[in-house]
Formats: sequence, C-alpha cells, structure tokens
Amino acid sequence: MYINEKQVDGMSILKKFGWKLVCIRRPGLGHALTVLKNSQEKSVGVLGEDGILRLTTDLKIRQAS
Repeated sequence: MYINEKQVDGMSILKKFGWKLVCIRRPGLGHALTVLKNSQEKSVGVLGEDGILRLTTDLKIRQAS
C-alpha cells in the first residue's frame, strides 16, 4: 500500500539475494523511505521509487530490545 509497483518488483528480485524489508518511513506528507537489510552481508540500503536499491552507510537503525 505504501510502495509503488517498481519497488514491489525490485523487492521480489532482492529477496532472492537475501534482502529483507526493515521498515517503511513516511515522514509527514513526504515520500515513503523503504529500508532493506541484507543479513548475510550486514548491508543496509534504501529502495528508491524507481525500484533500485542504493546502499548506504549513513543510515542508523535502532535495534529491538
């Protein structure tokens, strides 16, 4: 509901390579930020509205307690 068709397609491909959805942030009325994590590589990325994953080292994710 919060992500577009290109992001859904991108996620279905990325799941095959170990990527999992962490969260979808919707700040105010802005665009949703879709965050994925690859537990095998300990990598984090943002899935763009174009369905392309962009790796980032600047993103901080809170750990569940």
